[in-house]
Amino acid sequence: MPFLLAPKLIEQGATHTKAAKFEKHVVVSNRLVTGQNPASATGVAEGIVKLFTPVAV
Repeated sequence: MPFLLAPKLIEQGATHTKAAKFEKHVVVSNRLVTGQNPASATGVAEGIVKLFTPVAV
């Protein structure tokens, strides 16, 4: 890849957050769920399940 992803996203107006290396870090923004690394897999799955779980009215 001819560029680093994080700086390019920031250049385009994104907000970038991160955790220390090998620490889990999950961000849920509206319908987008992202994880920093494999340690974040469980948190990403939980975020997706939460998005698909109906809210009781």
